[in-house]
Amino acid sequence: MKWMNLLFTRAGTRSGIHISCGMLLLNYLIAGQQTGMNEKKKTPEDLICYQKYTLKDNFCNCSWRAGEESEDPTYTLHYCVYRDYTECQNFDAGRQTYIILTNDDVHMRATISIEVTAEEHGQNYTSKPITLILDKAVKLDPPDHNKITITREGSNITVSWTRINLFPMFFNTAKEVRYKEHPQYPDPLPCKTSTSTTCQPGRDGIPICKEHCKFNLDSHHGYFIQIRQTYEEGIWSEWSESIFVPAEIGPVQIEKINTGRLNLAGLRTISLFWKPRTKEEGNMNYHINVTPLPCSGITTQHSTIQNCFHANISGAAYNVTVISSNEAQAASPWSTVIEEDWAAIPFQNVTLFGNNLTVKWKGEKGKSSYCIAWKPSEMKGVYFNKLLENLNETTILTDNFLPMKCYKIYVHKISKNQSTVGTTYYFKPLFSIGPRNLTVMNVTVSSVLLKWDQFDLHECQGILKNWIINRKDHATNASNETYENSSVTQYLVEGLPHGFNYTFEVKGITVFGEQTGSSFKSVSSPWIVENTNKKLLEKTVGILAVLLLVALGLVFSWFKIKQCICQDLPNPSNSTATTFTPSDNKYIVSPPHLVHSCFEEKNTEPLIIKTSMKSEAIETAVKETEMLDLVSTKELIHNELEMTDIDTEVEIDLQFEYRKQVAPITPIKETDTSTHFFEKMKADVPHSSESSKENDTQLSLNDVNICTGEF
Repeated sequence: MKWMNLLFTRAGTRSGIHISCGMLLLNYLIAGQQTGMNEKKKTPEDLICYQKYTLKDNFCNCSWRAGEESEDPTYTLHYCVYRDYTECQNFDAGRQTYIILTNDDVHMRATISIEVTAEEHGQNYTSKPITLILDKAVKLDPPDHNKITITREGSNITVSWTRINLFPMFFNTAKEVRYKEHPQYPDPLPCKTSTSTTCQPGRDGIPICKEHCKFNLDSHHGYFIQIRQTYEEGIWSEWSESIFVPAEIGPVQIEKINTGRLNLAGLRTISLFWKPRTKEEGNMNYHINVTPLPCSGITTQHSTIQNCFHANISGAAYNVTVISSNEAQAASPWSTVIEEDWAAIPFQNVTLFGNNLTVKWKGEKGKSSYCIAWKPSEMKGVYFNKLLENLNETTILTDNFLPMKCYKIYVHKISKNQSTVGTTYYFKPLFSIGPRNLTVMNVTVSSVLLKWDQFDLHECQGILKNWIINRKDHATNASNETYENSSVTQYLVEGLPHGFNYTFEVKGITVFGEQTGSSFKSVSSPWIVENTNKKLLEKTVGILAVLLLVALGLVFSWFKIKQCICQDLPNPSNSTATTFTPSDNKYIVSPPHLVHSCFEEKNTEPLIIKTSMKSEAIETAVKETEMLDLVSTKELIHNELEMTDIDTEVEIDLQFEYRKQVAPITPIKETDTSTHFFEKMKADVPHSSESSKENDTQLSLNDVNICTGEF
């Protein structure tokens, strides 16, 4: 506007004519600009024409949007078809912003041009024309939000829906999704190219197609989304209604568990409380599965939208599982085990016939299922079971029951509200196992006190009804039985006869009439025991005395045998007999030998040796005949000698008598002959006195081992 004012200022100095022309021109320009702007705001916009998908009636549906400043105009649709010639028609739409052209007025496979004109206050405002082929210009319906399903895995979201495919010539579609975490929607988010369309024939022959749209959003937040779709050459559908996609959820967080005690009605309560979910996690549903462990094939299902759960259950052990889910996903399950509880709920009747244990309970009207379970009481999680329908009794075979083990037997009713209808105990006796540690605590001349330990039966102790004490008299073979309560663990037997001798037997009997194994103990009166002990002591002492005598006899015999066979030689060193030592040792080649005393049978005189301290020479008298009897043999030179029949004299100091004594004297390196021997002896006799100057002459003999014959 500044340039206009400047123009007016400069033109003001001219003539009035010029000023008037300028004003006219300016007014014309301004009016033309304002007219163009006003026409744009009054011109219809967003004209679209299409074939409606669900009807498939070959109609042409056209719609447009009125101008921003339109004031209730009337609309006229201009329809032109381009063939060999151009043919146009006008259709009056009145004041509506849409019009439907029937199949008599439209051309489905020809190219057409359509525009719309708005008339307001004598002025016409025409939209931009559009060109299309109605056979391909199909507008799909927006996805029905009631048929949309959403699945979420972290940040990956998949939206699925179904549609009827009324146009078999078209198959693939395009989809778009837009989302908002805040009130304003952002730009559309195209689905992944991996999405596809799958179609299957329907009941009436019309294909039903399954559409999928996958995209990614932050897993920690919830979003509102809208979806639209189109054929690849078609018209985009309208946006669907808003659908909420919740944030990713985790397992339910249990805050408290309450479990009641089993009452006599066979019921107990269970209560679970968990942490509430946030709004972004959506509308939560909680599915609770209650499964009795004895009969795991039966599960009771419960659902709630609250953050707590209450139910009645039986006394069985249970597995309780809670699964939380929303519109998009199901969280991983939370699970726990509720331990079993026991209460004495009697059956109507319990009987045992052989190995068949029959239990009967009070039945209820209507269809009911019952779970019969049994297991050893000390075991956990190990059950044997069977299911019954509409019966109120069952028979359990006890063939496979472990002996001397306490079994719990239950019957549970399985329904929406479960309960226990009966419980009992049972243990199977074994004949080889009797009461433990049967001992005699005290014995008198007329009484015996017995004591034993109970069976280790745990809860089944009440099944044992009585103890049977049987005593047998060995003198008369008479027996007598006594019954005592199962709680008793000792028994005093009184009024026994003097000098009694009994064997006591203790065993148990159950409420079903079965008997356990027995324990035995033999007891005698004290005087019988003392006599028995005295006789035993006497026998023991006698046996020990006999053994001692036998041992002494064996030792004495050994010494006698050794003395006879191996006699000890006398020790000459302890003798005071005179011994002599040769003065010249060069002729001694072997030690002195003793010649057998029985060498010759003729009588000989003993060798006489006289010694005198004052004599300067020693007289030696040896008969020549005795010299001839001396024999020097090769065996004597080799130190071999035999000695037998040694005569001893006790009354003289020398303990044996020399009948002959010789010392073979042979010069070294000379032959062993008699002649040489006697010559040397004669030559050496005069010089023998030189060796007698000492006061005593010692005779030295080598020790001889008579047993071995060796020196």
